[in-house]
Amino acid sequence: MQPRWLLRGLRGLRWARPWLRVGRLPPAAVVVVGVGAAGAAGGVVGLGGGAHLTVKGGVGIARVAGVPEAVIGLTLIAIGTSLPELAASLVAAWRGQAEIAIGNVIGSNIFNLGFILGGAALLRAIPTTKTLVWRDAAALVGATLLLWALVGLDLELGRLDGALLFGLLVTYLFYIWSRRKKTE
Repeated sequence: MQPRWLLRGLRGLRWARPWLRVGRLPPAAVVVVGVGAAGAAGGVVGLGGGAHLTVKGGVGIARVAGVPEAVIGLTLIAIGTSLPELAASLVAAWRGQAEIAIGNVIGSNIFNLGFILGGAALLRAIPTTKTLVWRDAAALVGATLLLWALVGLDLELGRLDGALLFGLLVTYLFYIWSRRKKTE
């Protein structure tokens, strides 16, 4: 007997319809789902190891370059961890799946604040600096409000909007990199 959630999840697939009438999936479909689950589990394990190496490498770069760890976190590590989101949003935008492209970014930010930062704080208190709160958190809130305004005006994020957001990101990165010695 195969799980009902698996059968329900395959209803929209044309090739699965004859098998769903019988209430069973072909063995090949079960293998595909199994391989997909194994791949996802392997990806999670790989991400854990990659995250460890990313943080270790970022701290090493900060120490050698004499740059505060906050600046490395706001630039190199943030860019590195955002590359999968970039790939997902580019593919979704290319395919015309706008809700995936925008939802990916908004959902990721909400998840990062609630689960990642909240989960890390559950394990151990996270001390911070005034600069990180007043400059960088204010930039996060400002970018969020700007995105809300840009999309809210015409329910579309166009090329001009994208250029504005990208330009502001470059300006922000240049600003924090130029002030790296003054970061608390």
